[in-house]
Parts: sequence; structure tokens; C-alpha cells
Amino acid sequence: VAERGAGAFVNGERLRVPAPSARAGDIRGAVLSRFIPDTVKASIAAHRAAFGEILPGMRCSGLEYPAMARGAQHFTLYWRMLPWDHAPGVLFLTEAGGHAARLDGSRYRPSDPVKGLLAATTPEIWRTTRERLLADIP
Repeated sequence: VAERGAGAFVNGERLRVPAPSARAGDIRGAVLSRFIPDTVKASIAAHRAAFGEILPGMRCSGLEYPAMARGAQHFTLYWRMLPWDHAPGVLFLTEAGGHAARLDGSRYRPSDPVKGLLAATTPEIWRTTRERLLADIP
């Protein structure tokens, strides 16, 4: 459960994202590539070796966001932006202390149709992932 400004909770206990290393070689995350354009896939393929592990994702944002909030993975890259997938997840993750933003760094807005969302356990992990994994994407 999450409420803006009140935190995120699992079974009544407040959840805080663990503070992992922001070193790229330690970062573990998911890339849901089904809807990602070929140019973005090429950037990911070219830079994935710098990361600890790139997972294919669980194909369910209802599992991905809690996995980040609990520290089981450090980021998830989404392309398709259905608000029912991301509005609750972004709220849950950010209330637990995580960070989510568009690839240009702008704030996520459920009504914005722009493709691409990077969610991460910390702003530092977000920046590291954006700068290194998507280095070839403006």
C-alpha cells in the first residue's frame, strides 16, 4: 500500500529501498524489451557488459516495482506507458525512497504519452543506468 506523502507499506510495515552501490558493475536490473525500438535495443546490447546483470523482466509491473522497492533489483526500463501499469508502481517505488523519471530526466506523468520510463532504487542508480546503458540514446 502506498499513499503520496505517507510512505509505502507491505503487510503494515513501512518499506524503505535499501541503499545499494551505484557502481555500474554491481547494478542488477530489468529491461522489458518487447516494445523497445531497435536503436534503444542496440544501445543496451552495446553497454550491458558494464552492468552486473541485465534481466529480461517479469513482464508484470506489479512485480517489478516491488522488486525494486525491496532491493531485489536496482532498475527497470519500460517502454510502453500504460498508466494502470505505472501510476501505482511509480507511487509505490517513490514512497519507498526510489526514483522514476522519463529518459530525458523529466517527471513521470500518467497522462503523458511519451514512451520510455526508467525506474530505479536511487537517483544515483537512475543516473548511472541512464548514462551508461543508454549512452547512445539522446
